[in-house]
Order: sequence, then C-alpha cells, then structure tokens
Amino acid sequence: MAIADYFQKNAMAASQVLQHFENAGFESALSRQCVAVMLDSAAADSDEGTAAADLLVRLLARFYPKIAIVPLDAGAKTLAGDLAKLAKDINPGIALVTKLTVVTHALVVGQTEVRLPRKGARLFYVGSRGWTALLSQSNPVGCSRSTNPFGPGVAACFGVANVFRAVFEKQLPQDAEPSKDIAFSVIDYKAGKAAKSPALKSISLGDACLVGAGAIGNGALWALRRVPIRGSLTLVDPQNLELSNLQRYVLTMRQDEFHPKVTLAERWFSGIKDLSLIPKQMTWDEFAHQSQWKFDRVAVALDSAKDRIGVQASLPRWIVNAWTLGSAIGISRHPTLEGDACLACLYLPDEVTPSEDILVATSLGLATTPQHPDLMEVRRRLDLNVPNDRAYLERIASIRNVAIEELLPFENKTLRALYTEGVCGGQVMGLVVDGQETRAEVPLAFQSALAGILLAAEIVIDASAARAERALTISRIDLLRQLPDYISSRRAKDASNRCLCQDSDYKEVYAEKYGAPIRSDTPANRYKMLPGDRSTS
Repeated sequence: MAIADYFQKNAMAASQVLQHFENAGFESALSRQCVAVMLDSAAADSDEGTAAADLLVRLLARFYPKIAIVPLDAGAKTLAGDLAKLAKDINPGIALVTKLTVVTHALVVGQTEVRLPRKGARLFYVGSRGWTALLSQSNPVGCSRSTNPFGPGVAACFGVANVFRAVFEKQLPQDAEPSKDIAFSVIDYKAGKAAKSPALKSISLGDACLVGAGAIGNGALWALRRVPIRGSLTLVDPQNLELSNLQRYVLTMRQDEFHPKVTLAERWFSGIKDLSLIPKQMTWDEFAHQSQWKFDRVAVALDSAKDRIGVQASLPRWIVNAWTLGSAIGISRHPTLEGDACLACLYLPDEVTPSEDILVATSLGLATTPQHPDLMEVRRRLDLNVPNDRAYLERIASIRNVAIEELLPFENKTLRALYTEGVCGGQVMGLVVDGQETRAEVPLAFQSALAGILLAAEIVIDASAARAERALTISRIDLLRQLPDYISSRRAKDASNRCLCQDSDYKEVYAEKYGAPIRSDTPANRYKMLPGDRSTS
C-alpha cells in the first residue's frame, strides 16, 4: 500500500477544512480506512450506474491509499475489473483489497441491499434518476437507464463527500455529520423528493467554449463526454499538467504528467463522433484576440477574478461560471447582459490590488521598491518568459529559507510557473500576504468535480431549454454540511455603477452582436421574466 506521490496536495486540502489538523495523524487516519465501491449487474447494465461507479473510483483512488472494488454478482465482474485497472492508473501504488472484513466505509451503486461485516462500518447507497442525484444510508436507491451523467456525477460527489465526513467526523463541525438521505435535482437545485425532469436527448451545442481545463474543467469534461451532444467545444488553457494537479483532476492518470491539458482533453474526446473538441493552448486573452470576438456560450473554470473579468470584457452572449471556496462550491449564471449581475459584477475589486510582478516578488522575498533591481529582474523574467537558472533559484532558496532541492524541479521553467505551481499551488512555499505566509486554497477533489459537473450541466440545460423558468443568479452547495432548503439566490448588478455591463457603449456593442432586444425567442433564452429583470441603468 502506498499513498499517491501527489499526496501532499490532499493533505493541504484537508488541512483547510479539518480542525486540529496534523499531517502525521492525517496520514495515519487514512491508512486505517478501506473504502469500498460495491456494484451489481443493475448498475453495470445502466449508463447512469457505470457513470456513478466510474467517478467514485476516480475520486477515491486519488485520496485513499487502500480501497476495495466489489462486484455483488456475476454481471458486475467485468466492470469491477475495469474499475480496478482505472484505480491503478490513477495511483500505481494503491492497495486493492478483496476482504470485506477490512472495509470501513462503502458506497453501493445498484439495487442490492448490503450488510458490512465490520462493526461500525458506514454504508452509503448512491444512485440517480436522470437529472436527480440520490443518496441514502438506509436503502438502495438504484439508477435509471438514461444516458444522463449529471444525476450520477453529482451523486458520486455527494457520496465521496459523505464518506469524508464520516471518516473525519470528530474534526468537523457538528452540522457536518453525514447526510441520511439526499434527492437533489440539477434542474431546479432543490433537495427533497426525486424531481421529474425532461429526458436528455441528442442536443445541438452549437459553438461553445470552456475556459480552463483544470480541476473544475476536468469535472465538466468528465460529464460532457458522456452527453449525446453535437457541435463544437473550444477548450482554452495554456498550461501543462503538473504532478500536483493529479490530486483533483478526475480525468487524468499518473502517466499524464507534463502533457498539455488541452491535448489530454483532445485525447479524451477522440472517440466522440458528433462533438468536435478544439484545443487551444493559450490564455483566453490570446484566444479572444485571434478570434472574431463573438462567443455564443462560454463556461468559465478559472482561478482569478482578473481572468473572469477578462472573459466578461470579451463580450460573450451567455456565460456560466463555477468556483470553489472553503468547503463550498458555487455556480453563477449570466444568460444575458441585461437583468442581474454580469460575471464582472461579482468580481469587481473593492481596493487597488497589487500587480503580478509585485505579487511574485513579494512571495519570493524579493524587493518591491519601484526600480529596484530585484523587481526589474522579476518583470524581465515574466515579460520574456526567461527560464529559471540555478543561480537565481539558489538566491530565492536562501531568502525564503527553503532547500534548493525543493526548487530545482523549476529549473528551466519560467518564473510564472514557479509562482503558480510552487507558491500558489503550495508545492514549495506559501503566499506572502501583508507580511505573513499563508497557503493557497486547495479544494478537495469531490468539490472541484461537483463544480465542474454543474458547470457542464448549465451548458446542456441552456442548449436543450430543459429548464422551464430562468434560474437565479448564484447557487452554492457546501459539501461538508447538510443541504439547505434554499441553495440559490439573486444578485443585482454592481450598485456603484462601476461595472462595464453598465456602460452604454458596451451594451450597444452587445446588442449589435447578438441582436436587439437582447433576450430573443431562441430556446436558450425562452425563460420567464423575473421581477426587476430589466436593467434600468
């Protein structure tokens, strides 16, 4: 049994949500766990069942050093074998257990009732009904036979999150105890009974863009490759896959390190005939400048407020955005420029923020005085993408008091790579904010996956007009808490009138691009009006 070699990012993610965190104790707690994925022929014969089982293994194998994959009848043996190989591809050192006596927690997909032999072992039944995710601690919930991946994907994330809550129950708040029953509809974002929802048939996506192929982007791609859709999906991301990314990038395998993220995605979609995935290894700004500046649907899976504002500034017709924060995930919807907040409204800074060169210099312990040689050198290296030489890394290691061996993996890489991966990614050192070192936020894998799946769902819902009424602006789900009655809320435009969506020239160009009135009678925009939906600015 071996923990994954990208395990430190798991520890960082857990440390941000667990009380009294201590690394050695965390590793010890994980080594005592054996989480089982159990499935029967009903699950193996269902697209929804196989989707749920697939994502369960993709999430568990990244976190737990020991799991069990248990076929409950002969009809599930082939799928169980495929899932065992998948787990090994994700973490070659993972222990695959066959004895049920060591299983501490189990996630069951299918219609079979299970009894675990170990005293105190926790059991969660995972299933779905199309757009609705189901979870129960008491009874099998089964899976319907549709090709809809959204209910199964969300259910898998809920299941893994509840196992985490059970494993670390003593280090979480009291209201974080595992959920007894969940029925959550991706269509109306309500928890309760399984909701009736439209069948997911072949859908014309048109020309859509996904900005960001990171952890959230991976969750979106996992879902989209299982949906019967036609059209084109342009994937925009400038980066290669780093080892630390594997902690929460659900589609990646251990051998995928160093490959461009968009190239990996192109491979994942290679067998899909009707959907053309167009890889663009560049930033959104670079892509927008080489395009015609006309974007129909844009799904945003980016990390920074600045980049999100940049997407809104490029004037897409329709935007959906996803994020993680603490133990929560969020979705924001911006179907037109009129009405509620645009994407930029949500991320307008309240104060002057430091420029990139200042942020990099500060975090590396270098001088930030205007015209100081240290700052000028940082600017030169950032502007020209100068590779890091050993002498420069040795100086940083001395200033930040870290071993040069920790920085050597960034030799011949750019300074921006050292900052984004070594500092923001937490591989080597923490961010410096107001003179204090702090670790960048690292979400758990099931958080990022859920955010990505819901991001993809919004694209498909819009393209298929599956939602009868227009959804509220923002929806939030805390995966370490019980689901509340109200998950969604409205968000008005920025009250200070600073946002570009309130600029008359900007609005005029939008109308010229996409027609006036802005809300046309296309299926994507056929929603009931909300009170106050028309802007008065």
